[in-house]
Amino acid sequence: MKKIIIFCLFAVATACSVSTRQDVFMGLYKGMPQSDALSSMTTNSSAEYSVDVKSGKVRVFVYEILVGVYQESVPGQDKTRSVGRWDRYYLAFQNGMLVYHGFLYEFLRHNHINLNEIGLKIKEHEEN
Repeated sequence: MKKIIIFCLFAVATACSVSTRQDVFMGLYKGMPQSDALSSMTTNSSAEYSVDVKSGKVRVFVYEILVGVYQESVPGQDKTRSVGRWDRYYLAFQNGMLVYHGFLYEFLRHNHINLNEIGLKIKEHEEN
């Protein structure tokens, strides 16, 4: 019972934080105007920048989202604690329209050459 209460408190605390929940991205679609997509977000992006690809400039917005919660042992104690796993989620806009949104690995494995190139540029930017 104690673990359930701790999990619930953790879930409420993270839902009220500056992170974005995954369900927020469900309403996004390719071709959505940038202003509509960004106004549908429940939090501000944690970063934004532009990358240049062969088809032109792409504006990237980055969101930190909670993708899971797991239990880990507390060193030296006979207890566990809830720990969140976070990941970065990207919205890519070109000419004011959403061209793709997803995790970096989704951009990188995409079979569309333009989206794959955007993923490579995002990865390059993140590594610098």
